Amino acid sequence: CACCAPHVRRTGEIGALRVIKSEKNKGGTRLWILCGKRLLVDTRQKLEQNRLISTMLSAKQNETAAFVQKLKADHAALQYELVGVRRKLLGLQAETLPMRDVQVSFLDADAETLRYAAGLFVGRARAFAFVCGEGGNFVLQTQTNFDLQPVMQLLRTQCGARGGGRGSVMQGSVHADKETLQSLLESAGKTAK
Repeated sequence: CACCAPHVRRTGEIGALRVIKSEKNKGGTRLWILCGKRLLVDTRQKLEQNRLISTMLSAKQNETAAFVQKLKADHAALQYELVGVRRKLLGLQAETLPMRDVQVSFLDADAETLRYAAGLFVGRARAFAFVCGEGGNFVLQTQTNFDLQPVMQLLRTQCGARGGGRGSVMQGSVHADKETLQSLLESAGKTAK
C-alpha cells in the first residue's frame, strides 16, 4: 500500500525520491523512502561525511570506497603478519621455559593466541599449562593423563571461574589477581606427582 503519507495535489510537490531500504514482509515488500526536504537533508549529511572521510584519507571524494577497501586489505595483511610474528615469539618463549609441574602465564592476547600459547607451554609442564589473557579469559591444557576437572572446579569455587571443556583442554574466564591464581594452580599441580 503506497498510501502511507500526506496526500499531495501534484506529484511534483514530492520532488526527488530515493528508496533507502527494502525487505520482504508477509508476502510483499516493505520500502523505506526519503523524499523532499528529508531527502535533501540526508543527502547533505552524507556528502559532508564523505567530504570529511575524503579529507582524512587524502583521497578524492569519488574514490573513498576504493581507498577504504585498500586500507582494509592492508590491515588484514598486517594482522596476518602480526599473528605470525606473535606465534614465533611464543615459540621462542616456550623454548626458554624451565620444566615445571604447572606453567602459569599471563599474556595480553586474544582467545586464539591463548589457545596457541597453551599448546606450546604445556610441553614444558608435567601436569598442565594455564594461560590467562585479556579480561580474564583463560585456557587450561594438559598432555598427560592429568585430570583437569578438579582444577576447573577449584577455579570455580575459589575464583568464580566460568567455563569448561573436555579431555585435555578447558577454557573460560576468571576474575582473580595473578598471585592468587599462581598460588592456587601451583598447589593443584602438586597432585600430579
